[in-house]
Amino acid sequence: MLEFKSVQLSDKKEIDGYFKKANLGICEHCFTDVFIWQGHYKTMFTTDGDFLYIKSKTIDTNEDLFMFPVGLGDLNKAVEKVKEFAEKEQVELVFVSVTDELIEKLDQEMPDKFEFIEVRDSADYVYLSERLITLQGKKLHSKRNFVNRFMAENEGKWTYEDLTLENLE
Repeated sequence: MLEFKSVQLSDKKEIDGYFKKANLGICEHCFTDVFIWQGHYKTMFTTDGDFLYIKSKTIDTNEDLFMFPVGLGDLNKAVEKVKEFAEKEQVELVFVSVTDELIEKLDQEMPDKFEFIEVRDSADYVYLSERLITLQGKKLHSKRNFVNRFMAENEGKWTYEDLTLENLE
């Protein structure tokens, strides 16, 4: 049975190792993302053999969500472990962070076992750094307004600092 625990800085090397092996290129596959959002989403993790398992909670309904198992071993076995955990905890089995590649693999290995629903609002998005630095153009108008409003409303109330070990807390 999977036993989830909170994410600690000391878990970085282990978690990064799973993400690196899987190499799926999604934003959730980043230790920093998992670590900094754990308070907000009540994120926990465990490892078992060839897979990393991560679970979190929805913000609005506090329901469990499971990141699709991250690893290179027996996918059926990994999915079955999450399914057993969900059944024991009496929660619905809902996977998130499932790429098109994983959907294809699931359809091949476990046909007709899952329903796939794309949640467009949760998709990754990419900006060119130059566009975010300058915030020029019509498409970034709302972001530019947000920054300007923040600056006007918070003048003298904030600072920008490089993150270091000394100021990490």
